Amino acid sequence: MQTNTALRRPEDVTARARIRDSAFRLFAERGTAATSVRAIADAAGTSPALVLHHFGSKKRLARAVDDAVASSFRAALATIAPSDSAELVSAQVGSAFGTVIGSDPTLRKYLRRALLEENPVSTTLVDELRELVRVGLDVFDETGGLRPGTDPRWRPYQVLFVVLGPLLLEPLLQRELEGHAFDPDVVESRTRANYEFFARGLLS
Repeated sequence: MQTNTALRRPEDVTARARIRDSAFRLFAERGTAATSVRAIADAAGTSPALVLHHFGSKKRLARAVDDAVASSFRAALATIAPSDSAELVSAQVGSAFGTVIGSDPTLRKYLRRALLEENPVSTTLVDELRELVRVGLDVFDETGGLRPGTDPRWRPYQVLFVVLGPLLLEPLLQRELEGHAFDPDVVESRTRANYEFFARGLLS
């Protein structure tokens, strides 16, 4: 049985964790609606009755998967502190995302589906990330780090468009890159380019 490091701690080998991890993989591949309790049970090497014993329903199992994914992101985002250094925060955000999703293609598939299907985990994560970005930008603004006249309503979203873009466009990126879209050196290069984009703009 494959272990998903994004969701499961090394010591967590319970039947409940195996079921949740199997659901996570199938939800990523097929979507939540298209995945049956029986398919999850088969993938976990157990019975549908045991799945329902542990989680009560597929809806509650999906919520458990969402919570596990959200927790992995919260732990990474908690390492980012608002700072008056835009370059530092940019590097921290890039590093946090790279750490969580860089080595786990299943998690990236899951998050793409979550964002496009607007499930609870995507709503929670985007709201939390937007608030983190908003607070950081407000700090920059107070210290004179933002160009006067930037739109306070839209600037957090503009950052999110850049941060989440590589996740949604990974298939396209992968066709254009020699390495993997979330290899550490690619993430570092992309983070530098993003910082240049925000700091100096694109148009002459």
